[in-house]
Amino acid sequence: TQDGREETIVGLKRRLSLLGTEESRLGRLFMTGKISEETYDLLRKEWQEKVQRLKSSITELEYEKRLRVDDLDAALVLMARVGELNERLDGKERTKLLQIFLMKTYIFREMLPLVKHFSY
Repeated sequence: TQDGREETIVGLKRRLSLLGTEESRLGRLFMTGKISEETYDLLRKEWQEKVQRLKSSITELEYEKRLRVDDLDAALVLMARVGELNERLDGKERTKLLQIFLMKTYIFREMLPLVKHFSY
């Protein structure tokens, strides 16, 4: 769901912020001599991989969110013109237009395809 995706993004950003704190702590341990340079390098590499994975996940989820908004915008434009388009199409073309329209249209916050609710 859209809410679930948003919660996931917020959670990932929170974890990314916590990793910033972890990096600071790691630097302090190295600077005070509590860990060796070798250990620091190893832990820093692990930290960087975690950061990269989180950033990648956030980017992917935000991209999917934008795609859904773009699909919704396109569906709204199509909805506004469906009457005009419907008059110019024959039976098969009308059916195809309806199928495309229903495949790209989502309802409520659950973003469930309307196709599940109609037969044509």
